[in-house]
Amino acid sequence: MPVRVNVGQSTKSLFGTGPDVDQPRASINSSWQLLLERYDIPGRIAREGSVIISADQINTVREARLMAKFDEARAVPPILQQWGIQILPISRGQYILGPYETYQSLDYPKAHPQPIRIPKLDTLNPQDIHSEAEALLFLSNSGVWNTVFGANQVRSTLQGRRASGQFAYSIRRTDGTRQQIQVDNAQIEIDAGYETDDGVYLCEAKNRHVAEIHLRQLYYPFRFTKTLTSKPITPVAVIYTNQTFYISRYQFADPLDYNSLTLDTRFCYTLDPVGIAARDVAAARATMPPPNPGQYANIPFPQADNFALLCRLLEALAQRTMTTHDITAFIGYAPRQTAYYTSAGRALQVIERFYDEGTTVYRLTVFGKRLMHAPLHEQRFLLMKAMMAIPCFYELIPTVLRLRRVPDRAQIIRTMEQHPVLAANTAVTIHRRASTVEHWLGWLVNTIDTWDI
Repeated sequence: MPVRVNVGQSTKSLFGTGPDVDQPRASINSSWQLLLERYDIPGRIAREGSVIISADQINTVREARLMAKFDEARAVPPILQQWGIQILPISRGQYILGPYETYQSLDYPKAHPQPIRIPKLDTLNPQDIHSEAEALLFLSNSGVWNTVFGANQVRSTLQGRRASGQFAYSIRRTDGTRQQIQVDNAQIEIDAGYETDDGVYLCEAKNRHVAEIHLRQLYYPFRFTKTLTSKPITPVAVIYTNQTFYISRYQFADPLDYNSLTLDTRFCYTLDPVGIAARDVAAARATMPPPNPGQYANIPFPQADNFALLCRLLEALAQRTMTTHDITAFIGYAPRQTAYYTSAGRALQVIERFYDEGTTVYRLTVFGKRLMHAPLHEQRFLLMKAMMAIPCFYELIPTVLRLRRVPDRAQIIRTMEQHPVLAANTAVTIHRRASTVEHWLGWLVNTIDTWDI
């Protein structure tokens, strides 16, 4: 049984001396640390299995809506990750904390995306999609839903915030056991709901690449909608990033089991049907002069394995300049990762750093702005050329094109050792950063559509 905490309850400190509640409000992580300490939440979970906490209690340190919504596992505050604690809403003003399995990984299709029909509308520009709502509007007007839902007529029927109603479900805990959770009119949000003659489709949309989905975002709307219809209900995840739509249809194998989400079918569409040929990449490399290592003397060698995440950061910077704190919040990693990814962007000459009243701020370079306004195939091609301007990539890409794969680690390291000026000047550093080279070259291989050499 979950144990409820009382505002006046005092507890023994689990973390040493914590910040006083009257002090200025700090980060979400520090705020959760204070709550865990104040109410002995880890200890109570160990003894009772879970803890219920109110929004009012959370609000004493920081606004509850900011403290309780983490769409990706990496965004969960480190102090909660340390204790293996997840948070779920159970009513409009209450949350339950416990060691729950709340996320499910998203697998992206390996096949190249199919071109999508672009409707000719004055007020809906496919080159200017910056929100989940705009992405869903575009799909609704493109005819894609007829294919994804397998129906000639699709009607938009649900959208926005609702009260979940009352229901109970079983959730898997990290130790493999299960727990029953009761929900009583928690607030839910439905990005879009569609109805056909044969079924209902509930969409959860993201306008950026994500590694996993929070099951709550599909499960709670699913249970709410079951009270409205006897038709089969299909949860759908829609990811829009880099001019590409990734659409996954699911089923809940057991409607009473939070963790029973199973993949049905995946679809992938692109707004830019033009592909990239290996012959064109080879020609670009052949016409490039050897890069000047000196221009990288003050930029660390790239140490940012996730090239797709770097592309997402460029998308974000195309909308606004960002501080170090903004980028850390956006990528959802530790602050040092912000340094890695911004340095990687600087090495590619797409991100520049400047200072505004003592604050470090990042923005796109002129080249970066031109890149982000280009069609998708040109974006990718320009990123490949920017990659080639870094000495070790310049030397490795002909081998990649010949092998049609990433060279082995030993060859990558030998090439990196020839350029110690690029802040990769020790054996330990070179071996660690060889991982980034592997991942970036892997992105290049997977991005080439036609191998014609």
